[in-house]
Amino acid sequence: MTMRRAFPWLLMLSVAANVFMVALLVARPHHPPPHPPRGPLGMIEEMSERLPAADSALLRQALAHEIQRLGTLPQDVPPGPGRLQALMGANPFDPVRFRQEAEAIQAERNAMSESLTRIFLEALPAMSAEGRRKVADFRGGPGGPGGPPPR
Repeated sequence: MTMRRAFPWLLMLSVAANVFMVALLVARPHHPPPHPPRGPLGMIEEMSERLPAADSALLRQALAHEIQRLGTLPQDVPPGPGRLQALMGANPFDPVRFRQEAEAIQAERNAMSESLTRIFLEALPAMSAEGRRKVADFRGGPGGPGGPPPR
């Protein structure tokens, strides 16, 4: 086959390959990388970075009063899904151990919730309206503005 006859076929093959590559790039979902897990300490820290200086100081002061209690809690949010998954897949399944672990995880969640409630009850009454709004709208995550949730 001469070059003149091969050229149109090579051109069509090249165009088809380019169209295929563009289709792959366009069809690929563009999701931001997942936010690394952060515990209650990381969440409060991230939240305080997005607040006005005076409100951030109030939130950090409230956190300082709860830091001992929060520091003893697991820093995965929500606590324990990996621990329960491991017990679910165990052979033989131990319902007593599963119940104990589920109750321990629930106690950790309750303790975390109580600590966060105490932090907010201390800080929010003294915060500005803008600071309280930013706390209420906080969603966290990389580059997240802390605005209202997506619809």
